[in-house]
Amino acid sequence: MGLGNRNPPQHQFSHSLREYKKHWIMGCRLLIYFFYLTKAYDILNHRVLLNTLYSYRVRGNINSWCKSYLIDQKQFVEIIQSGHINSKQCKYISLFKVLKCGVPQGWVLGPLLFLIYVIDLPLKVEE
Repeated sequence: MGLGNRNPPQHQFSHSLREYKKHWIMGCRLLIYFFYLTKAYDILNHRVLLNTLYSYRVRGNINSWCKSYLIDQKQFVEIIQSGHINSKQCKYISLFKVLKCGVPQGWVLGPLLFLIYVIDLPLKVEE
């Protein structure tokens, strides 16, 4: 299993379940952790990420650039509903909300920032 595997996640999951069952029947004790990382980029705390970058000596202009890109980002939701009464479109727009977590979608550095964020996660869990 893992990143290099070309099987879809559901096949990997089915294979894993078969392996777990086989070991369970053999009397092995199992400790299994499941992580749902689909929304992982959305949970990155900006302050923690910036502090982690600083601890890895990412300072000065580069740290300031990351900070300006992450801090005080705003988003809103827009819904356009067609086929409403009299075939008119209805448009709903939410208020802007400041994002305190997450890496903006489509940013090339998103995966790298995620890896930097989680690289010392085992050390933080032990604390």
